[in-house]
Amino acid sequence: MMKINAIVAMAMLSAASFVCASGWASAQSTSQIVCHGASISSGQNASKGQYTATGTTYEATLAAKLGDGWKVTNVGHPGWTIDQLDKAAPGEVDSLYDPKLSENVLIILAGTNNLNGYHQSAETTFAKMEAYCKARKAAHPWKILVVTLPMSGKMDEGFKPDLDAAFVRYAGLVRRNWRQFADGVVDIQADPRFGAPGAEFDSRYFHPRDHTHLTDAGYEIVGRTAAKAVTKLVSRPLAPSKNSQVKDSKR
Repeated sequence: MMKINAIVAMAMLSAASFVCASGWASAQSTSQIVCHGASISSGQNASKGQYTATGTTYEATLAAKLGDGWKVTNVGHPGWTIDQLDKAAPGEVDSLYDPKLSENVLIILAGTNNLNGYHQSAETTFAKMEAYCKARKAAHPWKILVVTLPMSGKMDEGFKPDLDAAFVRYAGLVRRNWRQFADGVVDIQADPRFGAPGAEFDSRYFHPRDHTHLTDAGYEIVGRTAAKAVTKLVSRPLAPSKNSQVKDSKR
């Protein structure tokens, strides 16, 4: 059986006992964003507002940048894989879809635990993300943004030395194929502060305790990047379905 270190074990314990669905909204909110994911999505190690869309989580920056027209909900589970999120999504994500709103956007930030904690390949992790997104689309016409992943420190001593390469391969798969199952990408890994090999050891943006979770400065950058992706997404129409013969010339 694979040996998992204390960081992962603690995250999984908290995930087993805590489910978060905490949102920020104003009376003027006419659109919503649901942020689903694991510990980075939940805001682990943020100085304020962990598991919420307030304080110093990426969701808080996202909400501030987009303004009062948007409700932002943080549904985070430390230690969870894409598989676990997919299983829980019908009850805690699909149920939040509101056809009365102008926009229903889903941001999925997950895969670190698949790649790192469970040593799954980039290809396997990508296939699970694709299945997750297709299941959400089948339930409701969400506009989905997939987040490429920040680098991550090794969670146990048994991991192969090419961990950074696995994260790079996963991001490449997302960039090349997202149109098959999503509506856009929040490309965090394109920022060298998060995506350059060894970036995880920069304590300005990654917590020095585990080189995986982010600092407040790191979460702020993720939030700003996500806000730009949301603004771009809602300013253009959805991509045509696979069965449509109409091509979207804007892409």
